[in-house]
Amino acid sequence: MTEAKDINMGAEVFASDGELLGKVKEISGDCFKVDAPLAPDYWLSIDTVQSVLAGGVLISFSTQDLDKVKRMRPRLMTSSRWATRAITATSNESAA
Repeated sequence: MTEAKDINMGAEVFASDGELLGKVKEISGDCFKVDAPLAPDYWLSIDTVQSVLAGGVLISFSTQDLDKVKRMRPRLMTSSRWATRAITATSNESAA
């Protein structure tokens, strides 16, 4: 099972049909934000990850099903470890 710590910031996100969805922009709780090109960013649950490859994340659904699984905001976990990672990721983006 994939965990948030397995997903890298900036990794490309691919649907099961091979379509590039965007890049991992932020990780919070059990979700990660996809920086989608020419579209609003959105969140996906880590449960949707089929596998994590070198530099990429493969999702278990096709682009046809994307609207059924994307979220406008993440679910938050109570673990301070995940909250810290989300804050760090956001801080790093602001500094860039």
